[in-house]
Amino acid sequence: MELDKWLNQEELFTESEYSTEELISDQLAWYEEQTRVGHYGLVLEAMPALNMVDKERYKQLQTTYDLLVDYYLKGSVDPDRASILTEIGREIMRILRAADHKIKLDKEPFGVRYDTLTRLEQSFGDGLDKIPDTIGLLLRSNEEESGYFDHLEELFDLVWTKVELTEDDSLALQALMTNGGHQLATQAIVGALFVGAMEFFDLRKLRLLLMTLEESPHERTIGAALVALLMLGRRHQDELEALHSDFIGQVTNHLLQRSMDTDERQLLLAIRTIYTAYQTTSLHQLFKERVLPELANLSQRMQQLLNSGTGDLAQRMQELSHEESEEMYEISGLMESTQRDFQNIISQDSDVAFHMTAQMKVHPFFNKVSHWFLPYSKHHPSVDRDAATSLEELIPVLFQGHVPCSSDLYSFAVLDSFGMIRQQIQQQLDGMPLPEPAVSNKSSLEQGMRDFAFGAYRFYTLSMLAGELVNPFEDEPMVMDGPFTRDQLLFAEDDLEELVGFLKQIRFYLHTEGLYLRLYRFYDHSSADLWRSLSATRLILKDDELALELLLRAVEVEGITPITAKKIGELKIDLEGVESVLEWIERCEASLPSQDQLELVQQRALLLYEQQEYEPALSAVHKALYLGEGAEVSETGATMLLMAKILLHLMRPEEAKRQLDHFAEKYGALEGDLSLVSGVIRMAMGQSTQEAVRQMRQTIKEGRVREDVESLISLLSIYDFAPWELALLTDLVYAEDTE
Repeated sequence: MELDKWLNQEELFTESEYSTEELISDQLAWYEEQTRVGHYGLVLEAMPALNMVDKERYKQLQTTYDLLVDYYLKGSVDPDRASILTEIGREIMRILRAADHKIKLDKEPFGVRYDTLTRLEQSFGDGLDKIPDTIGLLLRSNEEESGYFDHLEELFDLVWTKVELTEDDSLALQALMTNGGHQLATQAIVGALFVGAMEFFDLRKLRLLLMTLEESPHERTIGAALVALLMLGRRHQDELEALHSDFIGQVTNHLLQRSMDTDERQLLLAIRTIYTAYQTTSLHQLFKERVLPELANLSQRMQQLLNSGTGDLAQRMQELSHEESEEMYEISGLMESTQRDFQNIISQDSDVAFHMTAQMKVHPFFNKVSHWFLPYSKHHPSVDRDAATSLEELIPVLFQGHVPCSSDLYSFAVLDSFGMIRQQIQQQLDGMPLPEPAVSNKSSLEQGMRDFAFGAYRFYTLSMLAGELVNPFEDEPMVMDGPFTRDQLLFAEDDLEELVGFLKQIRFYLHTEGLYLRLYRFYDHSSADLWRSLSATRLILKDDELALELLLRAVEVEGITPITAKKIGELKIDLEGVESVLEWIERCEASLPSQDQLELVQQRALLLYEQQEYEPALSAVHKALYLGEGAEVSETGATMLLMAKILLHLMRPEEAKRQLDHFAEKYGALEGDLSLVSGVIRMAMGQSTQEAVRQMRQTIKEGRVREDVESLISLLSIYDFAPWELALLTDLVYAEDTE
């Protein structure tokens, strides 16, 4: 079966979302692609056409390749041949990256990389190999000393702008990253390694992040490094798989060891944190497009109410009439419910502070890349000490009980007007004590994950500096499919189930498919929920045939259920035709208890009506009304509308009128589509056309009509209404009242 073939497909993991254009310049794309698949000879043969290639490096590489080929053709046995070939591929990629860097600088001479390199050259001269010296200065000072942050920010820029670190750079950075006294600096440099490696693959940067996981004494730095490494793995997935399988193994082994050494599910936490950052995009859009406009509208209503009288605000509040007080109470309730609805949409861990501080990132403080990744410190020279003290007290008020990330703390701490903000808050509190500071229930490691991920998200989505840089949040990459997270032993069965539940909660449905397939392949899962969920992702991807097969597999596991039965029926309409659907519905009706049949019977009635099988459709409608006794008015009304249309087709308008009158007695006056069809019935019975038109016109004016008016009026054709009369009636119904 097609389904079994798909379920057991060889490729369980998806391709990287990063395009070739993001990986390397257009003129180098062919060279990069051929290198990844191992066609080194073709690449070396064509490489002289690239004028920007280091000729000496190229010559040495060509000689090595020629010797290897010569020995191979002569039949010589060399156990190191595979590793030598891999090293040739790696060296070709280094040459291509150097050329790519030159192309991009020439193409964008005014971007953040160019500007930063220019400034560094002015500070250090032509030779930029100053990383070890700068680290030495940093290690001999601390964050309370003058110049410390200058050294740290220079080091950040030296690291991220360097296409490939040297061995000396790596050794110096390793000394810093394992130092027990510089947590702030080590977490910041994780950001530098991340930004740099996001632009250009550099194995030394990736190795430093792995070393940080293995040897750093700082939990927050470890958390940041784990998130960075997972995101970079997805970014450079193709090159890692082609040329660095040994490094993938090292990272995987470390993650396996880490999972055995701690009860905290750190890898799962890191992945959840990355997806929480992804979710910020949709939440912010919801906040801007729905929550803020609604709150602004309600606020305007309240202002209009308060400004309609005389005197000051306190006097006006006392003068409100009973009706005005009721309206004020209603507006206040709506404002609270709007905010509460938004809070219900977001998860407990969502990045809610983003909505409050996004507009504050235009402050000059954020004109440096490093400042977006700096852990918060009240000793930073841009932070006023008094403001820092006040900020610590006001965090519970400003961030509504959430623990903010460093970037957002700096947003307030560097404001010249923070004293004014403090006074306003204190006036609003009117002597009330400040809330207690929020105590995070998250470990230092998870706090480091969130601080890094949320800070990086702000940089790449808000900063003008990041405009020409590769944005790791743009396409919400599936980090679970990256090269470091594929080993079956990394995730227990309940880990995968928890992650699936989390992704469904934050509406990342497509990202669950691979996890469900892992549950099926690794743990032999075959639950109805698994089949239904896989069907849902296939539907999103417009793969209706496979979606139908998956739903039928769910039926095999748990039997027929109302929801599954209805969805299968909808899919069968397009794939197999109406007859197949009707057979399916009849089978389901026979299997389900009467209380679960309503939607299926309604579906059958509609299909029969569309097939112009009016008598069977009417029987189905009667059954639906019987089953729906006590159902919502809207649901019963939809069935009644279908009955009225069927009876009109059967030329039984009097019966249709009796049914509608009975409905009106039970549920109240006819509204919307029922009122509309009632007007058509009156004309079919030969009653006053004028009254019928007036009724239909008023119904349309009230704006609660879903039916196509012209289609309803066309039903009168079987009652000997001429085409010109049908057209005239349509005009009259839609026309302004001329009576």
